[in-house]
Amino acid sequence: MQKLLKICPLFKELSADSLKIIEEKMVLRTFRPKEYILREGSENNNLFIIHTGIVRVDTFSNNRRQTLSFLKEGDFFGEIAVFTSGNTSASVISVIQSDIYTIKKEDFHELIDQNPRLGKNIIEYLATRVRNADKVIYDYAFKMLESRVASKLIVLMHMFKGKENDNIFINLPITHQDLADYVGTSRETVTKILAKFKDRAIIDVQTKKITILDEQRLAAWSED
Repeated sequence: MQKLLKICPLFKELSADSLKIIEEKMVLRTFRPKEYILREGSENNNLFIIHTGIVRVDTFSNNRRQTLSFLKEGDFFGEIAVFTSGNTSASVISVIQSDIYTIKKEDFHELIDQNPRLGKNIIEYLATRVRNADKVIYDYAFKMLESRVASKLIVLMHMFKGKENDNIFINLPITHQDLADYVGTSRETVTKILAKFKDRAIIDVQTKKITILDEQRLAAWSED
């Protein structure tokens, strides 16, 4: 668990003694693939820290899913509900089997009182999230769909980088519909754009697997 706490940005620069106290407050839970961890609009009184696995953060509007992010080992979620009295703002679903630690709201508040650095880390994280949200808004407003798809592929490549025969692949089981929900467009549009990138030897597409053949050209598309 010490390794997990050291890679989680929430606990950076905390002393070994502080990390030991945090460990004592954590409870491990296991979630199956496609199992809901949180449902949008539900009550939540826990902070969640991913030990192993991958989760997807979704919101729903007019019966349409919009994927906000994917999270992996060392990432955390549920922090907004821990500091407010409102309900959960998004759903979180386990993509693959995931082991996740939880910390109760009241325990986390106590930890912040004991460790001012923990509060500072939360503020830094929230500031980063606001900057990322600004970029997403900019992409939606000004980027062409091909550029948005390329940008999301770059993000996923860096998050879930796998190596095979000197090529990089996105080590995440993702369908065309999953990618469409992440980009914010239709499955048909994503399929056409992926086919375009494949025809130009930028990527290779197989069932639930995308291999990056030319990272430089993909990055160029993401900046258009």
